Amino acid sequence: MAQVGQGQASGAATVEKQDEQAKRKPIQLEEVVVTGSRIPTHVNEGAQEVKIYTREKIEQSGRSTVADFLNTLPAASVSITESSIGTQPNYGVTTVQLHGLPVGTTLVLINGRRLETSGSSQAGTAAFFDLNNIPLAAVDRVEVVSEGSSAIYGSDAIAGVVNIILKRNFDGFETNLKYGGASGTDETNASLAWGRRYFYSGVLGLEIMQRYGEGAVFLSAGGYHHHIALNTWESLGGSPPALYHTAIVYPTRGALATALHRVLAAKIPIQGAADHGVSESIYLNDPDENGVELYCDRPKEKWPRTADGKLQMYTLRLDLHALLREAQVGSELDSGPRDL
Repeated sequence: MAQVGQGQASGAATVEKQDEQAKRKPIQLEEVVVTGSRIPTHVNEGAQEVKIYTREKIEQSGRSTVADFLNTLPAASVSITESSIGTQPNYGVTTVQLHGLPVGTTLVLINGRRLETSGSSQAGTAAFFDLNNIPLAAVDRVEVVSEGSSAIYGSDAIAGVVNIILKRNFDGFETNLKYGGASGTDETNASLAWGRRYFYSGVLGLEIMQRYGEGAVFLSAGGYHHHIALNTWESLGGSPPALYHTAIVYPTRGALATALHRVLAAKIPIQGAADHGVSESIYLNDPDENGVELYCDRPKEKWPRTADGKLQMYTLRLDLHALLREAQVGSELDSGPRDL
């Protein structure tokens, strides 16, 4: 096939020669400047150094506040404390500045998360978080990246990042007091921390599905509506608190109805019956007067939920007569259940 140009015909050999020249011609690329990127860097460059100050080092410092401890670190050249800053008097507020750079260029995190500001600010700068809101007794360790980290966190981390890691499973009360005095002056600092470690959620890791005020909580594993229900309705103030009841789940509504038939046939009194939305329950006592709950679940897609998708259990009257009609054929009773 010939290519016609400027009134002359070109043969196949000419076309092949032009293609060969085009392949050898270098391609000019525009310059690309990367100012910040998450693209992995060269292996020789490595990651930014993180200096970790453990709880042991914090205690050895003899400091009683977070700001005082940060002032002992080489990279923390300034910590604004106990003074009026900016155009408004903000007495007692504290923050940290790495390398002496202006307020707002050192990012403060708690457990790796950004913080809401405390409304305190310095003239010409953004508001910052007041470190006095964190008791030193609640701090597990402090991590400091003393190099600029704006490529990851933005302009508020030009000087670096201070990450304050709080204690987990803190159980009890802890206080730190400090007093210093000299001729004509003295100083007192205090730090208080209080925490409660909950066995079922904090230790066993069960998820809190729903609370009923201050008296009851429902916990589960794997998204079930509840495996354990804890309450203080009858045991508050007891020593030790008594077990409220055990719960037995039946696979179907018909199986629960058959169990109800057997209970009534044995002339065991029914203490209560309720529709909880996620399940239908029957309450009674065993021969030793321990509480027993017999129940069956509704399908998960029928569980009641709030507008934002959270579980919303309730307590309504359960129609036992309607339930009994689903029992296995052949069950016989001397009498039906009383209305509840």
